Amino acid sequence: MGATAAIVLIIFTIIYFIIIFNMSILNIYKQKVNFGIFKAFGMKSSEVRRSVILEMEILTILGVIVGVPLGLLTPSALLSLLTASIGITKINIDVNWIMVALSIPVCLLP
Repeated sequence: MGATAAIVLIIFTIIYFIIIFNMSILNIYKQKVNFGIFKAFGMKSSEVRRSVILEMEILTILGVIVGVPLGLLTPSALLSLLTASIGITKINIDVNWIMVALSIPVCLLP
């Protein structure tokens, strides 16, 4: 992988984490009333925290289940559509399966 591709990958990864972090914070902020209700019914703060973490883990697992296959299949299909319009008939896309296999558990870390 060239230096330019590595820089682009790092930039997109940072943007991705910022977006996911902001969505998580927004989701937690929107549910503040629910957390208060849970505590009023007797849940401990640790139980409320655990429920938030469980919800984020479930969303992450669903995201990995849907996102990895789409991420592997979509780029080649889109590139084929785009390049066919300018006369390029075949583009080979190499997937580093070791990196894919290593990235899935990293996505699932709490």
